[in-house]
Amino acid sequence: MSADILLATYQGEKYLKEQIESLFSQSYSDIRIIARDDGSTDCTTDILNEYASRITILPNKANSGIRNNFSELLQQHTADYVFFSDQDDVWLPNKVGDTIRELQKMEKRFGKSTPLLVHADLKVVDKDLSLISPSFWSYAKLNPLHNTLNRLLVQNNITGCTIGMNRALAGMVIPIPEGAIMHDWWIALVASCFGQISYIPSATMLYRQHQSNDIGAKKNTFNAFVSQSKEELIKKSQCQQQTYEQANQFLESFKFKMYPDAVRTVQAYIELKEQSYLKQKRTLVKHQFFKHGFFRNLKFFFGTGK
Repeated sequence: MSADILLATYQGEKYLKEQIESLFSQSYSDIRIIARDDGSTDCTTDILNEYASRITILPNKANSGIRNNFSELLQQHTADYVFFSDQDDVWLPNKVGDTIRELQKMEKRFGKSTPLLVHADLKVVDKDLSLISPSFWSYAKLNPLHNTLNRLLVQNNITGCTIGMNRALAGMVIPIPEGAIMHDWWIALVASCFGQISYIPSATMLYRQHQSNDIGAKKNTFNAFVSQSKEELIKKSQCQQQTYEQANQFLESFKFKMYPDAVRTVQAYIELKEQSYLKQKRTLVKHQFFKHGFFRNLKFFFGTGK
């Protein structure tokens, strides 16, 4: 069974070689690497070209953002299974093989025509790969069991660089629309609504933290909660508004394929932003629109929810 690894790059010269070498070091052999650079001005494309005989490089010059970069890559997949790769991490040797084994177990149970997603924990490391935390889920207070549609509308707990999915899911999520916040969040929503999600409880890769991380690992503690800067609070408020827009995009894209209960759930979430304070609280509880971790829920529930 073949696997496509989709490698998105942008200004990634510092760590890219180490990441590519970790992809080549996978114990699973039937792998094709497809890379697409998003208009880098450093030496990223030169590094990719050094591997041109071993990877497929898609032509591109304009910068379109990480979501669109992965969307373009995803439209080139032809394999049985698809993986996403960032440019600055390190994959452990059994990552692809372990994920495919879990996908195959799911296919035996649910059938190959069912959209299937498997994700995993990560080891959080610094720029030099020194360990920060053995578990990203523990570090960020994320629970992989909370993968239903209502929970994923509020907060994504599925990290894109750990995702492995089958062809049925890959075909259903493309193209990833402009209304999606991130490619992994969109794919998680689709899998939760139309397919099945499973996870590997152990880490399958080293999640490198450095100054240029687009998202990165954020520790969810009381000190982190009370010491948030004004800029961080504004950014989180903006992201909350984006979740409503993403939910609306999801409804527009799939309304006529969704079960009525799923439609009602998404509609209820979209309507949150226009509801009175007390009605919001009733809606949050009724549909269990909860985030991960005590402090996130404290802010979300007792704040405006907007």
